[in-house]
Amino acid sequence: ISSMSDKTRKNFLIDSAGQREVRNLLRRADNPKQTIQDFQQTHSLHSMFAKAFQTRPKHSKEEGDKVESLDTDSVLTFLYHLGVSQHEVHKRISDALKLNLEDEIRKVEGTEPLLNLLKSCWQYATTVPELRPVLWAVLRKLGSDTPVAVLERLGERAIDKVTLKHKEVWHPLPPLLKRLVWEADWAKYLKNKDSDDPKEYLKLVQSTLFAQRLNPLIDQYVSQPVLRESANRSFVSSQMERRLTTTQRRSLTSSKASKSTFKNDAKQKVFENAMLKCSESIFEFRKLLSDGDSPAYRPKLLYATISILMGYHGNSPAFLGGDKHLYCTLVADILLSGPLPKAYLPVLSLARTLDESVKTGTITDTQISQIQSSLKKIYPSEKKVVTEAGAGSNHPSVTSTGATTVYSTEVKNLLKKTVEAGVDAMKEADPQSLFLNPVTDAIAPGYSKVIQKPMCMKQMLTTDYLTIQEWDRDVTLMFRNCIAYNTGNDGQWFRGEARRQHNVFKNDIYPQAKKIFEEESAKVLPAPEVQKKRKASGALDIEPLEGTKLKKRKKSDKDTENLPSMQALASMLLSDPFVIRILLDRLLKCLRIDTMKSNSLPVGHSVVPSLLQLLQLAQFSQQLCASRGKRYMVPAVGIDKNDEDPIGFQLLRQYTPLLIKLFLEAELDKRTSDSKDLLSAAKSLPKRTNVISSAVWQSTKYLHVLRGLVEGAMVHVCQPGNSFDKSLAQTFPKFSDALTQLASTPSLWEERTFFLSLVQAIARHKSKLRKEARDTIVSTWLGWLKDISKKDMKGSMFSSAHECFLMLINEWAALGNLVLSREALMNITQNTIEAVDASEKSDDRKFKQAWKDGKFSDIKVLYERALKTLPEAQMKEWEDQVGIQEDQENNEEGKVKIDAADNFKSPET
Repeated sequence: ISSMSDKTRKNFLIDSAGQREVRNLLRRADNPKQTIQDFQQTHSLHSMFAKAFQTRPKHSKEEGDKVESLDTDSVLTFLYHLGVSQHEVHKRISDALKLNLEDEIRKVEGTEPLLNLLKSCWQYATTVPELRPVLWAVLRKLGSDTPVAVLERLGERAIDKVTLKHKEVWHPLPPLLKRLVWEADWAKYLKNKDSDDPKEYLKLVQSTLFAQRLNPLIDQYVSQPVLRESANRSFVSSQMERRLTTTQRRSLTSSKASKSTFKNDAKQKVFENAMLKCSESIFEFRKLLSDGDSPAYRPKLLYATISILMGYHGNSPAFLGGDKHLYCTLVADILLSGPLPKAYLPVLSLARTLDESVKTGTITDTQISQIQSSLKKIYPSEKKVVTEAGAGSNHPSVTSTGATTVYSTEVKNLLKKTVEAGVDAMKEADPQSLFLNPVTDAIAPGYSKVIQKPMCMKQMLTTDYLTIQEWDRDVTLMFRNCIAYNTGNDGQWFRGEARRQHNVFKNDIYPQAKKIFEEESAKVLPAPEVQKKRKASGALDIEPLEGTKLKKRKKSDKDTENLPSMQALASMLLSDPFVIRILLDRLLKCLRIDTMKSNSLPVGHSVVPSLLQLLQLAQFSQQLCASRGKRYMVPAVGIDKNDEDPIGFQLLRQYTPLLIKLFLEAELDKRTSDSKDLLSAAKSLPKRTNVISSAVWQSTKYLHVLRGLVEGAMVHVCQPGNSFDKSLAQTFPKFSDALTQLASTPSLWEERTFFLSLVQAIARHKSKLRKEARDTIVSTWLGWLKDISKKDMKGSMFSSAHECFLMLINEWAALGNLVLSREALMNITQNTIEAVDASEKSDDRKFKQAWKDGKFSDIKVLYERALKTLPEAQMKEWEDQVGIQEDQENNEEGKVKIDAADNFKSPET
């Protein structure tokens, strides 16, 4: 009615005009009922049609004229006369039909009618916007029963392979449907396309819809400055600092953190903003991985998320990656933030234990024991189950875990020698060599049909027995096989020979072998009474994992199809930068305090072997994640020499004692510089030199864990109180020699976590740092920058070593002439430029060209900040000497950057 023209309204008594006419008629009427009936006839829809089409109304009694039929064409024509467009009529009819259809769809039971409707309407619904609500209604009703082919069609890309082809259909989909599409799209893109190249695999997963949705959240989490700064502090001086930074990191990812705990200052506001952003990231992760109604993670999406993070970690730097390893931190937070499937329980147990140690800033023996217990479930052992006499053994060489009884590595080697000696004795009792070689069907017809498990002496020599009782069982089996096959009169002699030799074994050979084995094994392990005392006192017996060879992951079970490699996942948890620094700190304390002061070896320490193994597992995490855990191994702990895996033995047996020797050297340097200790005695003796030759470290280039230990030890001795300012000049080069040999030069230049921690430790000396120590540090650092790699074209110009050295220079320059005079500042910065230029082979990477490069901006700001402390004349002189020529525009831009650098506060400040 509202769309009618005024002319149309006058022709037909409708709307307010019709109401006025009725009121007027009723005022004049004597019979209101009859008046209303007459009005209905004369003003009914039929009457109006008759008036419009010059026909006779249906209720008229006159004959001869055509009666109006109210058919479709007549109605549309009439509505047209009323001013209602056909488009509006069609729209109202289609809306009503759609509403009725959606209502009928909701009432449908079963999926077959819905699938038929979906098949019929798909082509039209994806192209005609008005029909899309029908498609959405069908998809909502189908829910989890939506066919995979439809889900894949919803996830199809446009020509650019990025934009969704049906994005108008995608956006209004309910969350459940979107998650189903993500899962189907992930399976489609990765089916039969698994690449062994970590870069290719990362590129592959990045093309999935789920990765495109997840990447912004990952970037938001790992790019938080507060989190990155804390992750880059691999070596902090006290438990309080570790606990403080760890608590900050955990509070960053806690959605329950309260703003009221922060003071109203600029630093706390920055922290608060970072905390809220990380909290939002974790909350969004929870929303994406769950259905909304249930907090439990969807297994397929959880698998996809971990696979994406594994892809990032597999392409990250090696050991001690700092903020580059925040993907591991994110994995820990995801696992700890929501209910997980049962298959993740061992990894969740590991994550919780590590989380507790991170919160307190230290790791206890109990936590190490719990970590080992979780890892033993994650890394399945190949040990056999002993159910007979060996399972109940109380011998000190036996370690029992549930129903499994095994010997330690040293005792296993002793057992092998015992079996070899016992077999030699058995050969003497068997002059005809009846039981020496395997029996074949050619020698004994039908032997394989009668004997299911053959046994001979040669087979015993190649078997790795876990207990001496297993060898006894195999010997008994061998003689029983002979008796079982040789039946009748023809086999009487063989049966008698088998019984005779078995009696010789039981009465003579086995008792003697068992006695010797128990006596010898007791010499290498604690006596039973010692073990009882340790058990009664509650002392923990922390045993490292048994080393294994490289093996493939079994993934044939359908239940594990959407599960990541738990071994790779565990290695990521151990590679978390906040976990790494706690493990390193505990290991360094054990070497520095326990073993050094007690004059004992690291191999005999209760936790040192386990800590070294945990760090090795973390070291190999990049390689493990690069292959998604297809192949994994447990590194040998190093108690025994293993030619196939020598790294553990080198760490534990060869180089940790050398590190202890470095600690002793640092302690001696400190005491000989103290006037109240050994200073007077040192003056009467010849000058001491570095007693550890740098050549002993040359074969350790790939021992990243050892390099981390040396870096941590170096940062420790540089802390005020751990060495005097006078002794630091003697100690610093000793650790530098070891570190230079441990790391190939390019990787040393990029050890950002080490250099940041070293700068923080040295800066704490403030104005008390002696000139001799300062010059030693400067010359050593310039040596690091200048040392070039013959195989690598890139030098140290853009390196972290260069940047962190300038941070230290700025710290000294801020103290004025007390540590660094203006002349010394000019000389040191010029020598730094000469050193980095010497390391570069390409002219495009020399200082003059780098100064104009945008990638050099962070280092450039540090140079300009240091030069700001010089008078203008000296600054111009410095620029002329290094050959920097800039126009006025670049100078103005540099001033803005200097002003911004003034607001920067170093971690120490």
